[in-house]
Amino acid sequence: MFWYTFARWDLPEELDVASAGLVKVLGDRLRWEPKAACTALAEFYGRTPA
Repeated sequence: MFWYTFARWDLPEELDVASAGLVKVLGDRLRWEPKAACTALAEFYGRTPA
């Protein structure tokens, strides 16, 4: 399995919901939190997300 996008730093928060990024970029653009896809990918590879 290959995932090509970690985060979409260029999108406003309301559009990031629909992006292919594995994490949600938070309002200050310096922090992020895992999306459901991040958790699913981590479980697939047997790890927990940061």
